Amino acid sequence: MTDTSSENADTLPRSARKFATLTRWVIWLLYAQIAIAIAAIVSNYLEYAFLSDLAYGVYDNDQIRGHNEESASHLRQLVVSVVGIVLAIVCGILILIWIHRANRNVRQLGAEDMQFTPGWAVGWHFIPIANLWKPYQAVVEIWKASADPLNWQEQARPNVLPWWWVTWILAWVVQQASARLFRNAYEIGEFLAANVFSQCALVLFIALCIVFLRIVTNIAVMQNAHFQNPPARNIAD
Repeated sequence: MTDTSSENADTLPRSARKFATLTRWVIWLLYAQIAIAIAAIVSNYLEYAFLSDLAYGVYDNDQIRGHNEESASHLRQLVVSVVGIVLAIVCGILILIWIHRANRNVRQLGAEDMQFTPGWAVGWHFIPIANLWKPYQAVVEIWKASADPLNWQEQARPNVLPWWWVTWILAWVVQQASARLFRNAYEIGEFLAANVFSQCALVLFIALCIVFLRIVTNIAVMQNAHFQNPPARNIAD
């Protein structure tokens, strides 16, 4: 019995095979980000418990234990933060590369008259103000062109895309609020408030990763189907 999936993969153009590999890496890193976000939620909860005990004077008669708990909390938060930052940077870079290649793929599949070039589908992320809506529009265009490269303007926008962008904006706003609270915190109560905002930001971030996983998976599946059965023209390698 032959492995038809392997045979289909072998018949795909090199650009499609590279895109499939890149998609797998993006998916794995998104899952890794979800995992580290869950770890951060647990770490924040433990820090919140420590700060609450500190506020209620639990360590007043045992300062050595209090110092040890404080050191452990700081170290735990530092490790989780560093791992999270590294993962976010690597995943963010790969997502931008993925967006660039997804845009290039639909052009290769026959999509024409697109508003966003592969370069600007990425570049708009770095333009202040415009990055509040232009990257969203670029991904909407990629989705539509992935659904039907030759008639992409007629395709409907799926509901998952506005949900993704609203979640992204909310997560960013809450994270900025949390960071500002931490920078300006001096009293235990202020650190507790910042901790709560951080937890909310992490929950939104997990939701963001889950929604974006669906977007990445669907676009990759649609493009792979078109590469296996080209719409109207031969796909050059």
